Amino acid sequence: LHLYIPFPSKTIEQKIISAQVPELNEQLKQQLVSFISELREMALKKVPAVSETIDWARALLLLNVDNLDHDWIKTTLNLLLKFQDDIEAVEPEIDNLLKAANKQR
Repeated sequence: LHLYIPFPSKTIEQKIISAQVPELNEQLKQQLVSFISELREMALKKVPAVSETIDWARALLLLNVDNLDHDWIKTTLNLLLKFQDDIEAVEPEIDNLLKAANKQR
């Protein structure tokens, strides 16, 4: 049995992150939700689910990340993407995705 549940809006996903990772600063929360929203628009084998957003937020918090940038995304991309093909497709697009995500906020 497979039940399709659409991804939440960015506002709802930010509320979920706030509930699950309350220590995360507002700017980083907005950045990561916007980045993942952009990532979900790509043709990937498996786009990140909300659980991956939560895991990523927790990891960034543990790594003391205050601001999402190219290097942090590249370093932690395997927390979001489960397939090597997806990682290889996203890596060259990180800057474009980050730029688009920053415009969304």
